[in-house]
Amino acid sequence: MKVVRVGEGRHYDPPGHWGCWPLRIHGKEESGTQRLMISYAHFLPGGGGKDDGAPVERVYYILSGSITIKAGGEEATLNAGDSVYRPANEPGEFINNGVVPSINLVIIVPTS
Repeated sequence: MKVVRVGEGRHYDPPGHWGCWPLRIHGKEESGTQRLMISYAHFLPGGGGKDDGAPVERVYYILSGSITIKAGGEEATLNAGDSVYRPANEPGEFINNGVVPSINLVIIVPTS
Protein backbone atom coordinates (compact mmCIF):
# COMPACT_ATOMS: atom_id res chain seq x y z
CA MET A 1 0.00 0.00 0.00
CA LYS A 2 1.22 3.50 -0.81
CA VAL A 3 -0.57 6.48 0.71
CA VAL A 4 -0.12 9.82 -1.05
CA ARG A 5 -0.84 12.72 1.31
CA VAL A 6 -2.17 16.14 0.42
CA GLY A 7 0.78 18.21 -0.74
CA GLU A 8 2.83 15.22 -1.92
CA GLY A 9 1.68 15.50 -5.53
CA ARG A 10 4.30 16.56 -8.06
CA HIS A 11 3.73 19.56 -10.34
CA TYR A 12 4.50 19.00 -14.01
CA ASP A 13 4.09 21.01 -17.23
CA PRO A 14 2.23 18.96 -19.85
CA PRO A 15 3.04 20.04 -23.41
CA GLY A 16 0.32 22.00 -25.19
CA HIS A 17 -1.31 23.22 -21.95
CA TRP A 18 -1.63 26.78 -20.64
CA GLY A 19 -3.16 28.49 -17.62
CA CYS A 20 -3.11 25.32 -15.56
CA TRP A 21 -1.47 23.87 -12.48
CA PRO A 22 -1.52 20.04 -12.59
CA LEU A 23 -0.28 17.84 -9.77
CA ARG A 24 0.45 14.18 -10.46
CA ILE A 25 -0.76 12.29 -7.41
CA HIS A 26 -0.31 8.74 -8.69
CA GLY A 27 2.26 7.50 -11.18
CA LYS A 28 5.48 5.48 -11.21
CA GLU A 29 7.45 8.12 -9.31
CA GLU A 30 4.68 9.20 -6.94
CA SER A 31 3.18 5.91 -5.80
CA GLY A 32 4.71 3.16 -7.92
CA THR A 33 1.73 2.52 -10.19
CA GLN A 34 2.91 0.63 -13.25
CA ARG A 35 0.50 2.02 -15.87
CA LEU A 36 -2.07 4.28 -14.24
CA MET A 37 -1.53 8.03 -13.80
CA ILE A 38 -3.90 10.28 -11.86
CA SER A 39 -3.55 14.06 -11.76
CA TYR A 40 -5.41 16.81 -9.96
CA ALA A 41 -5.47 19.87 -12.24
CA HIS A 42 -6.59 23.49 -11.81
CA PHE A 43 -7.42 25.38 -15.02
CA LEU A 44 -7.75 29.14 -14.70
CA PRO A 45 -10.40 30.93 -16.78
CA GLY A 46 -9.04 30.86 -20.34
CA GLY A 47 -6.70 27.99 -19.48
CA GLY A 48 -6.75 24.77 -21.44
CA GLY A 49 -4.84 22.31 -23.55
CA LYS A 50 -4.58 20.71 -26.95
CA ASP A 51 -3.06 17.43 -28.06
CA ASP A 52 -2.74 15.43 -31.28
CA GLY A 53 -3.75 12.21 -29.59
CA ALA A 54 -1.58 9.74 -27.74
CA PRO A 55 -1.64 5.98 -27.12
CA VAL A 56 -3.42 6.48 -23.78
CA GLU A 57 -7.02 6.30 -22.61
CA ARG A 58 -8.18 9.34 -20.63
CA VAL A 59 -11.03 10.10 -18.24
CA TYR A 60 -11.66 13.65 -17.05
CA TYR A 61 -13.86 14.07 -13.95
CA ILE A 62 -14.88 17.66 -13.16
CA LEU A 63 -14.70 18.40 -9.44
CA SER A 64 -15.69 22.08 -9.68
CA GLY A 65 -16.22 24.76 -12.30
CA SER A 66 -16.65 23.77 -15.93
CA ILE A 67 -14.58 22.94 -18.98
CA THR A 68 -15.41 22.63 -22.68
CA ILE A 69 -13.93 19.63 -24.47
CA LYS A 70 -13.72 19.05 -28.23
CA ALA A 71 -12.80 15.55 -29.42
CA GLY A 72 -14.01 12.94 -31.87
CA GLY A 73 -15.94 15.54 -33.86
CA GLU A 74 -18.02 16.50 -30.82
CA GLU A 75 -18.03 19.36 -28.32
CA ALA A 76 -19.37 19.27 -24.77
CA THR A 77 -19.27 21.58 -21.78
CA LEU A 78 -18.79 19.60 -18.58
CA ASN A 79 -19.79 20.86 -15.14
CA ALA A 80 -19.01 19.66 -11.62
CA GLY A 81 -19.87 15.97 -11.33
CA ASP A 82 -19.66 15.32 -15.10
CA SER A 83 -17.01 13.16 -16.73
CA VAL A 84 -15.84 12.23 -20.21
CA TYR A 85 -13.85 9.36 -21.68
CA ARG A 86 -11.39 9.89 -24.56
CA PRO A 87 -10.12 6.77 -26.31
CA ALA A 88 -6.47 6.29 -27.24
CA ASN A 89 -5.09 8.27 -30.19
CA GLU A 90 -8.06 10.67 -30.29
CA PRO A 91 -6.91 14.29 -30.81
CA GLY A 92 -8.67 16.81 -28.64
CA GLU A 93 -8.69 20.20 -26.97
CA PHE A 94 -10.27 21.72 -23.92
CA ILE A 95 -10.66 25.18 -22.42
CA ASN A 96 -12.12 26.73 -19.30
CA ASN A 97 -14.58 29.27 -20.74
CA GLY A 98 -15.95 30.01 -17.27
CA VAL A 99 -15.17 32.82 -14.86
CA VAL A 100 -13.88 30.62 -12.02
CA PRO A 101 -11.13 27.99 -12.00
CA SER A 102 -12.04 24.47 -13.12
CA ILE A 103 -10.68 21.66 -10.94
CA ASN A 104 -10.42 18.27 -12.61
CA LEU A 105 -9.31 14.77 -11.81
CA VAL A 106 -7.49 13.34 -14.85
CA ILE A 107 -6.99 9.58 -15.13
CA ILE A 108 -4.63 8.28 -17.83
CA VAL A 109 -3.86 4.68 -18.74
CA PRO A 110 -1.44 3.77 -21.58
CA THR A 111 -2.79 1.21 -24.02
CA SER A 112 0.49 -0.68 -24.27
